[in-house]
Amino acid sequence: MVMALCGVALCGALGACNTKQERSACWDARQRARDAVVQDKLDQASELLRQARTICAGQSEDDIRRIELLIEDRREAREALERAERERQKAHEFPTQRFVDWATAPVEEFERSLQNLECFERGHPNFGFCEAERKDAPDMKVRYWQRQRTAARYSFVTTLPLECADLGEYRRVRSWKADQKSYELCELTERRARNLSALLIRGENQNQMFIFSFDYVKNDPEFEALLRATR
Repeated sequence: MVMALCGVALCGALGACNTKQERSACWDARQRARDAVVQDKLDQASELLRQARTICAGQSEDDIRRIELLIEDRREAREALERAERERQKAHEFPTQRFVDWATAPVEEFERSLQNLECFERGHPNFGFCEAERKDAPDMKVRYWQRQRTAARYSFVTTLPLECADLGEYRRVRSWKADQKSYELCELTERRARNLSALLIRGENQNQMFIFSFDYVKNDPEFEALLRATR
């Protein structure tokens, strides 16, 4: 009888030990997965988490799910960084497209895109206008009439060759030459660029592109005179 009781007690003790060991093994497996996430080894973390599920055999499901969500969050953050880098590289390789996107952006995006903004006071030759650069792109600038946001002229200076076709769908208005430069005037016809035109000025060492609205031309006689030049 005593031996039987001892056997039951021993089995109980062994069962408790096994349970404790299983819990420890489950915790270690989960921790290895966490460490891999911290080290940004996400594929390894996913594999370790799969092993942890097997070891834990239904235990600690809430914690396992938290680790799984952490891996998903890290993957999404990594993908977002990779997308941003691809966009940055694309903008570097195709700056004209970036320029068009800026000129056709919604008002709220336009306002967030500016740096070094200056609005001219009464008495200044440019009174009534504001001028600014695009953030992270000082070769792209904008000039607009303070009282009318749609009266804007965007300018882009580059050594790259420029064509109206770079701007999407367009209708060529006319071209001319003056002062050893060639000029080309185009009307943009894509829906997003409706009511906008472009002027390309090609020089020997530098090219310039303007995108502007008819409202802008009405407020800038000097620029209007440039558009009417026929020499």
